Amino acid sequence: MKRTIALILFLLLLFTGCNRANLLSVSTDSVFGDDVLVSGDQDPEYLHSTDTVKVKKVISYRLFTNGNRYWYYPFSEETSLGLPLHVQAVNATLAHLCETLQLPGVVLTSIAVRDKIAYLDLPASFTAALPSYSAVKSVGDALVMTLTEFKSISKVQFLLDGQNSNFLSRNSAQYEINLPVNRPEWPNEESVRKESKTVVYWLIPDTNCLVPITARLPNTDESILQTISLLLQGPAAYTSYLQPSVLGYREGAVSQVGILSFAVKGKTAFLDLDFGEYDFAANREQFQLAIKAMIQTLTEFSEIEHVQLLLNGARMALAVGQLSTGDMLERLLYLN
Repeated sequence: MKRTIALILFLLLLFTGCNRANLLSVSTDSVFGDDVLVSGDQDPEYLHSTDTVKVKKVISYRLFTNGNRYWYYPFSEETSLGLPLHVQAVNATLAHLCETLQLPGVVLTSIAVRDKIAYLDLPASFTAALPSYSAVKSVGDALVMTLTEFKSISKVQFLLDGQNSNFLSRNSAQYEINLPVNRPEWPNEESVRKESKTVVYWLIPDTNCLVPITARLPNTDESILQTISLLLQGPAAYTSYLQPSVLGYREGAVSQVGILSFAVKGKTAFLDLDFGEYDFAANREQFQLAIKAMIQTLTEFSEIEHVQLLLNGARMALAVGQLSTGDMLERLLYLN
């Protein structure tokens, strides 16, 4: 009799464990590095403040708009104890979206994650108030980008008032959410046409924030060199509402930075730039933005993991923020 009871209890425990196996904890391994420590493997919607130890940052997304077009960009946020990290990140994104679009605030207390899919339940009143298709797409993509920064989330299933829906907003019958949505392959993409594309990082006016922009390339030849040239030329041909992220100085005037040489060897890009008569000490902040923009733009290519900069033909170990131009530089975890 005792053996029978023990066997039944064992089977019940095994069945319970199998049922909970499809609820994944949100891992921060690929996002946070050494600055964040998260203990326990509990389901994310049940992580309480006592289960989370010393959390510093998450990555949210903000919107920049000229009134007609919308661009989303990453932003590092301080966190607090209490809500799970992925919920805090989404709430930060929602707060900035609502502020930019002048919408009533939305705060979530939980986001279920099963089989690497996050179930994001939004009030239908929030999405109904979105102003246009471009706003709807940018809002949807910004929320997907926020959640897929986490290693254990690869897709986002949108729900409106707890129900599945075909589209994120009645204002737009083009952003489909009836199935889980993948992370955008091309950030801030304005055309879905099959064409040669690249991603460059330009500057949002009156800020130190870089925004990833998907831009069209004239052809597929030497795509990396074309991308560098596009980055250095700035966004004038794309839009007048963004600013160049890489500038040089020549004879006291702002000028375009030139490429002296470029090569890729063993996953490392060697880029020699002509900054002209650049006063690095006087323009340290702008120079830091330029370095960050070049690192992020080049490491968008799968064949590049590190960037080694040469300045006017020489390897110069200039300390810029937490970066040194003498080092082989990696893609930045916290961009803005």
